[in-house]
Amino acid sequence: MTTFREEGYLSGVVTDAIAEIREENAVWFSLAEEASRAMQGSAAFGTETVQTDQLHANAVATRLMMRAAGNLQAAILMAERAMIAEGKTMGRLLLEAPLFLSALRKEETAVLKMLREDYEASKKRRGMFILDHTNAKFESEAQRQQMVETIAAMGKLAQLDFRKIAEMGDIFKFYLSYQHLSQEAVHVSATSLFRHLMMADDGPGWNYRWGRGTTDEVAAVLSFATKFGCFAGIAYHELVPDAVRSLSYAEILRRIEALPEPDGSALRNAKWALNPVT
Repeated sequence: MTTFREEGYLSGVVTDAIAEIREENAVWFSLAEEASRAMQGSAAFGTETVQTDQLHANAVATRLMMRAAGNLQAAILMAERAMIAEGKTMGRLLLEAPLFLSALRKEETAVLKMLREDYEASKKRRGMFILDHTNAKFESEAQRQQMVETIAAMGKLAQLDFRKIAEMGDIFKFYLSYQHLSQEAVHVSATSLFRHLMMADDGPGWNYRWGRGTTDEVAAVLSFATKFGCFAGIAYHELVPDAVRSLSYAEILRRIEALPEPDGSALRNAKWALNPVT
């Protein structure tokens, strides 16, 4: 059997522990998988019922729901191997969905404009980088000049500012969890790197830390990932109405609220700020 030092989370020692990890958090895995099935159903419902322009609000929302469903499924797969930082990264991606969907419902025109502008801004940044920092070879100076003029004609464009997006919706308070997960798992930071540090109990000494997460850490990942997924489902069905599906997410959240909050959860006492569509 391969060790963690040899193959990390793909090692035999972790693979053989999956059944144990799932058993230790059977309730949380069950809730997460129920939410995953609901999200997959909502996304499938959207692909069948939302037939419109690709940048119509409901079409954007449906594609975001498809993305979020995959994010929750990835979080579950990571939790099976007790991959905590990686699961938190998926949790942060999941939280983007309800924040964006809530803003889209309230400020459709402004949010879609920001989405379009971000797409153009990305193209502009790539073009400027090619011109300024690569040895790209053009067929002629005229071709290079044409690229310069095309970029100049694009004018001033703004990247998507997710804080602004969050402020436009009804659940801005959850942006704090977004920041927390960004700092703790997504970005290179002193906080995210602290996970790989083990301090001595009796002095200033330290050592490197690695290995699978604890039972409570796995529960915490499943807890907030499931909540964020349910928030996304409720927000989605405020744009693409389906009362039965919306209420199914609310029911999962009610059952979560009846459970003790796992230690280390990034989202304590979180409740959806809006009523589900009925």
